[in-house]
Amino acid sequence: MSAGGSDYQFSESLLSGIREAAERVLPRMKRIRRQLHANPELSMQELDTTRYLKRQLDDLGFTSRDTEQNVGLLFDWDSDPDAAPQARIGLRADIDALPISTTSEASYASRKPGIMHACGHDAHSAILIGAVSILRELFDDGLLSRPISIRGILQPAEETSEGAAFMIRQGAAEDLRALFAVHVDPNLHIGQVASRAGAFTAGCDTIEVTVRGRPGHSARPYQAADAIAAASNWLQQAYAKVPRVHDCREPSVFNIGQFDSGVAPNVVADRAVLTGTIRTVSERVRQLILNALHSLGTAIEASHSCQVSLEIRTHTPVLQNDETVTSQAMSAARQLLGPAAVGEIPLPSMGAEDFAFFSREVPCCMFRVGTAGTPQASYQKHCSPLHSSDFDIEEDSLAVGAQLLASFVIQAAHSETNNRGRSRAGSADRAHPDSSEPGKSRMAP
Repeated sequence: MSAGGSDYQFSESLLSGIREAAERVLPRMKRIRRQLHANPELSMQELDTTRYLKRQLDDLGFTSRDTEQNVGLLFDWDSDPDAAPQARIGLRADIDALPISTTSEASYASRKPGIMHACGHDAHSAILIGAVSILRELFDDGLLSRPISIRGILQPAEETSEGAAFMIRQGAAEDLRALFAVHVDPNLHIGQVASRAGAFTAGCDTIEVTVRGRPGHSARPYQAADAIAAASNWLQQAYAKVPRVHDCREPSVFNIGQFDSGVAPNVVADRAVLTGTIRTVSERVRQLILNALHSLGTAIEASHSCQVSLEIRTHTPVLQNDETVTSQAMSAARQLLGPAAVGEIPLPSMGAEDFAFFSREVPCCMFRVGTAGTPQASYQKHCSPLHSSDFDIEEDSLAVGAQLLASFVIQAAHSETNNRGRSRAGSADRAHPDSSEPGKSRMAP
C-alpha cells in the first residue's frame, strides 16, 4: 500500500449486498451486451450504439449528455444531491467494434458484415451500466455509509486511439479523483481478475517510412535509384539495430506489417512505403528507437541515393496504473472475490490501450476480468483470443466485472488519500510531447 491512506474494510452485509445486486442486474447486462454484440459499429461511427446506451441510461434514471459528434456519452450521478460535494469517481467503458467478420453462430452474432465486437467492448459497456445500477441499489438500501459521486464515460474509438482524447476534450476528465476501467480477458476464468501498478500496457507508435528513388528500366538499373532495394536494406538493418540500442531488459517490440512498392516487373521502383509499429513501456527507450531509425534513414539515403522520411502516424502513450489507486482497488477485489481470485500481473502487456490518455490526466486503474469457462468445465469455453473472428465471453463474467467496478468506487470514496496529488509511478515516462492529439501525423525527431 502506498503511503498516504488506508484501505476501507467492507462489512459482510455490504459485500453480500454487492453480490446480490449484481445477480439482479445480470439479466439486464446480458441484454445490453447482446444488443451491442449484434449491432456493432466502427470507431467514431457509434451513432446507433450511443442512442441505444442513452435509452438504457434514461430507463434507469441516469441523465446523460451527448458529445459534439453524438458518439459516446457522459453522465454524472450523485447518490445524495443534498449532501456536501464529493470528489467524483469515474468509470470508463469503450463502445466501438472492429473490422472483423464474425464466424459466430450465436443468436446474438453480428448482423453487420465485416464488423464485430471482437475485443469485448460490448461487455465493457454492459458492465459499466451494471456497476452504477449496483451502486444505486446499495444506496437505496442504506448499505453505503457515505454519499458517492460518479461519472460514467462511455467512450468511442478505442481501437483507433482517438476516443479517449476526444472524450477528454468533452470534459470527461475534469474534477475526477480517480478513474477505473476493466477489460475482458479470455486467458482468465470467470471469477479471476488481475492487475498491476505502474505500466499496464505499452505505448504504441504507428510509423510510416517512405523511400523515394528514381525510376528506370529494369534492364539498366544503374541509371535509376531503386526504392525497393533501399527500403529492403532499411528494413533488414532496422530489425538488427532496434534491439541493440537499449538495455535488453527493457521491453520493446518493433514490427513492419506492410511493404508497398512498384508498378510493373520491368520498372525500377521510384517509391516504397513501409508501415509498422513500435511498442515500448518507457519514453526513454521510445526516443532511443526513434532516433536510431532516423539515423538509419540518413545512412540509407547516402548509400542508395534515395530520400528516406520517417513519420509517426499515431501515438498512444503508456497506460500507467496509479500505485495508490491500484493498491486500493486490489484490496477491494480481494475482499470481494477472495485473495486467491486476484492476480498480480508480472509484466505489462505490449498491446496498446487508449485509456492511457486518461492516465495522464487522472489517477487511473484498469483491471482484467476473466471471461473463459471455469476450470471445472469439461472443456475450455470462450477461450478464443481477443480480435479473433469467433471471440465470445461467458456472460456470467459480466456480474463479476460490475461487482468489481462498484467495489472500486466504494473503496475510493472511503479513501483518506487525496489522489489529486497524482502519485502515479513513472512520471518521467509519461511525458510524450507529441502525443496529445492522437491520429495526427508527426515527423520523428
